[in-house]
Formats: sequence, structure tokens, C-alpha cells
Amino acid sequence: QQLARENEIKIAGPILSRSPLLDDPTLVDIARGKGQDHLAAISGRPTLSPSVTDVIVRRGDRDVVRNVAANAGARFS
Repeated sequence: QQLARENEIKIAGPILSRSPLLDDPTLVDIARGKGQDHLAAISGRPTLSPSVTDVIVRRGDRDVVRNVAANAGARFS
């Protein structure tokens, strides 16, 4: 979790996009507090819960929102 919260996206990105150890509350917290690169990494995860997608759609720029909308594993509220 500590590496997922890293400001450097080169470190956090692979963990955010692939780690099965990150739970929804952690992802929501990171999505609320980090920038567009972190949101983009989260939006590419194989599955996303509605609580995570809500934050991404609310905070993400156009590219991030398009990415999460195209993610077949993303669920929306």
C-alpha cells in the first residue's frame, strides 16, 4: 500500500493497475488524493467497483473517464 501511494507514478502505476492486494477503500483514498496519472493507472485495473469508478469519473479528466468507460471490468453505480 505504501508504494501505491507513492507520488512518483513510475513506482505507483504498476501497483495501482495490477496489484490484487489493494482493496477498494485504499483505491478510493488514493483516487481522492492523487492526480490524473494515478487515476489513469487505477482506471486500467482488470475490475473496478462502483465506489472506485465514482471517484474516478468525478475527478478524472476526459482521457481518464474514457479509459474507465472502456474498461469492461469497471462497474458503475
